[in-house]
Amino acid sequence: MFPLHTQSPYLTPKKDTTKRPSAAELKRWNEMMDRELAALGKRIREHNYNQTSPKEEKQASSQSSDQEKAPLTRAQKQLACQERLAELKKEESTLENQEMAIQRQKTALESQDDWFEDYSRQLTLLTAELEGAMPFFLTV
Repeated sequence: MFPLHTQSPYLTPKKDTTKRPSAAELKRWNEMMDRELAALGKRIREHNYNQTSPKEEKQASSQSSDQEKAPLTRAQKQLACQERLAELKKEESTLENQEMAIQRQKTALESQDDWFEDYSRQLTLLTAELEGAMPFFLTV
């Protein structure tokens, strides 16, 4: 019995005549779409970043006008300086901790280097001893 598609001309699969893009064309298309998507994403981020609500604009204008009207008092300046000093001390302690950790790592690496040099020296001596003793074993 013949396969079903050979019995009727209506059931035969049609030949695909659509033009397929080449690999280079696909690559160019993908690169172009990537650039367009990146540009669109950048525009959206800039729009959202620069956009402020009316409420925020009102608060910002009232705060700036309040700050322009009243200069900082001595107590406010002192408080701001103390806060900044606390931040700097915290940053300094963090940096000192990082420096100590790096120093510990450096010391550990140096001790490993020393151990490796000693091991290498001992291995060289043993190799020389074995090479010197090799003629003795060959004669026995």
